Amino acid sequence: MQLHRHNFKITVLVTVFSILFPLTAVSQSAVNCKEKKHQKKKVVSSVKVPIRASFHKTNGIFARFGVGDTEKAIAVSPKVFVSFCVSSAPVKINGWKRKEVRAFVKGREDLKFRVRERNRSDKKPAWVELLGVEKEGRTRVIDSCISGRSVELDVPYGASVSILGKSGQTSVEIDSIKKAKVDIYAGDISVSNISYGLQAFTKEGGVSVRNSSGSMNMQTVSGNIVAFETDINEIGDSFKAKTRSGSITMQSIGQKDVEASSISGSINYVGTTKDYGNYSFTTTNGLITLALPSAASFKLKAAYGGSFISEFPLEDIEKEAGGSTVYLTGMLGSNNGATVT
Repeated sequence: MQLHRHNFKITVLVTVFSILFPLTAVSQSAVNCKEKKHQKKKVVSSVKVPIRASFHKTNGIFARFGVGDTEKAIAVSPKVFVSFCVSSAPVKINGWKRKEVRAFVKGREDLKFRVRERNRSDKKPAWVELLGVEKEGRTRVIDSCISGRSVELDVPYGASVSILGKSGQTSVEIDSIKKAKVDIYAGDISVSNISYGLQAFTKEGGVSVRNSSGSMNMQTVSGNIVAFETDINEIGDSFKAKTRSGSITMQSIGQKDVEASSISGSINYVGTTKDYGNYSFTTTNGLITLALPSAASFKLKAAYGGSFISEFPLEDIEKEAGGSTVYLTGMLGSNNGATVT
């Protein structure tokens, strides 16, 4: 099999190891991971005022802003933590080299940055919370959960972001930041170029991650999970993916502690196993397929209720039946290889 990465080609001799379970019809939709070029919007700088006013109110200069659209920015620490709640609005977050957070919301007339903590050395905001502002007559009321037609944030590359979606459909796209935590009610989560880990939870939607490092924890109730080219940032970083109704596809996973489980869906793993690594793959009703290099080394522990097929020359095979379940163990290669369950 030929694997293509970027502008060069690596040819790998691959052997397939699979466990087949009784299949049910599971629709597996591919997750499209297209990198979108971010278009930065104009920002009016202000030396004296750290938080800029809503742009749609300035003499029609920013005509591209619709009525009720708002854009604000605040100077921050390069490792700022940004948190906010959103309701029924798509969210896009992009990393950039500026030491400021810029927020643009379509369909909302006002926003507020609440500085919850400052950096001890330079006194710049180290924790910023983004809030909505509602107007009731002449009174401005703070709304802790932002609503609108869309929410877009530019944050420093070193920023960490926490997003909470309480209700409605809320899709989230994140690119080129340090760390992300996303917990939404419904919608797809797409993440790329994260350097220090991801936590992603959605009840109704898929999760995709690529070109990212650190510990990964992804869960969905109804949806697929796709991961490409992940790696550790620190020793001990793990990879966990869980779905109740959906498939899980993993390719080029660099973490040594890998766990993937589905109640009703297939699991596909294409890559390598590392020495002393632990790889666990579980599905109640579906197909588990592992495509590994022929030089792979691992200890196998398998339990299945259908059939087992292996192109690897397993040694020390032990098989025991317990009702409708078959328990099988075997060894391939050296004792310092991985454990595959």
